[in-house]
Amino acid sequence: MFAIDTDALVADLLAIPSPSLHGQPMVDWLVPRLEAAGLTVATTARGDLYAQRPGDTPSRAG
Repeated sequence: MFAIDTDALVADLLAIPSPSLHGQPMVDWLVPRLEAAGLTVATTARGDLYAQRPGDTPSRAG
């Protein structure tokens, strides 16, 4: 597994214009990066984005 530079990630995400309820530009930026990291990316019926490592079992936060 690789290390994620969280400081750079946060800086890049904060630079994307995404006013309330208009997060598609952020999703468009994030999806190819998650896929390049080997994650399977999908969206829910509500448009929520989630990513999963190969072999992981989906779970829900409680």
